[in-house]
Amino acid sequence: MSTLPVLMTKPTAQASLLPAGATPAPPSADHARVFDALAFAQAPLTVAQLIDLIELAGLRTARGSAFHANDVRLVLGELARQGHAVHDERGRWSAERDAGWLRFRAIVLDEPSRELWWRAWREQNKFDRGYHMSVFDSATYAGAMRVVVHCGRSAATFNRLGSLVGASLFGGQALREALLAPFDGELLARLDPPYAMGLASNLLAHLGGDVQADEVPLLDWLLECVRSAPGSVPEPLHYRLAETLLFRQQFTAARSLLARLPTPESQALGAGIDIAEGHFAEGAARYEAALKTLASETGRRKHLLPQSIAWLYAMALLAQPEPASWVKARKFVAAEAGKRGADPSTFWGL
Repeated sequence: MSTLPVLMTKPTAQASLLPAGATPAPPSADHARVFDALAFAQAPLTVAQLIDLIELAGLRTARGSAFHANDVRLVLGELARQGHAVHDERGRWSAERDAGWLRFRAIVLDEPSRELWWRAWREQNKFDRGYHMSVFDSATYAGAMRVVVHCGRSAATFNRLGSLVGASLFGGQALREALLAPFDGELLARLDPPYAMGLASNLLAHLGGDVQADEVPLLDWLLECVRSAPGSVPEPLHYRLAETLLFRQQFTAARSLLARLPTPESQALGAGIDIAEGHFAEGAARYEAALKTLASETGRRKHLLPQSIAWLYAMALLAQPEPASWVKARKFVAAEAGKRGADPSTFWGL
């Protein structure tokens, strides 16, 4: 395993987690300090922002002087040639994704180094006393989220970031990038369980029901959590995980998960399993019973369950031979869509 040179005379971070031979280690302590700043930021930085972060961490060059722009540009060029750094069309620099993430997690796992860089990052962004934090793209926001999630380590600091940034077009995409690119179950498991589960819940709520490949590691991690410690996983996530098992055709596992929850939502998901197994009439009847209970509890008549499950009910009605079931399916779909005519550009129109 290759190692980075000593980073600072203050607390040292762990050696690089890069596999031996993957990319060479930065050749000097100055290169390592610049690389650490890039890796910790997890976001594109201008040369001025990079120098500011290094100075706030209290780091000096090997000869004892402050880092200056020309020297830093030379170091960045050498890091780029070695595969440690990249720059974008706006002239901003970032750590190479894989190398940067491995170095970031090494710093996070080393408490003294984590606290040193976390203090510097907070001061640079006026995190504790500012009123606004500018983010211009999802990469910048995602980097800030990674830092706050794994160094702030609380819902309060995460909410503080949200209040500083305010309403953002990049919020949902940034959360996806922050937690899934890459997904790191080991780091997530080091957070307080309610906080980690809250992050997962927020992300899955944003993603909706259509699972993409990058979501699979998160769902697998949550499934392992619910198997080992069911009480640590909030009820809404149980439903999402049961739905995941349903569409993976792991029907026995899905039923076992739902057995813990005697709720109408659980009953509806159980009906979905019946329908997926070809028991259309039985599944439709169970789904209708769940709808009736939910309508009584909520006072609502539609949108009682997510589309990702509700469509199975409509298909179960269409699969039955009686014309009355087809009429019921059309009425249900029209009610969920909120219009009588089918709009093929919408979920229910299709």
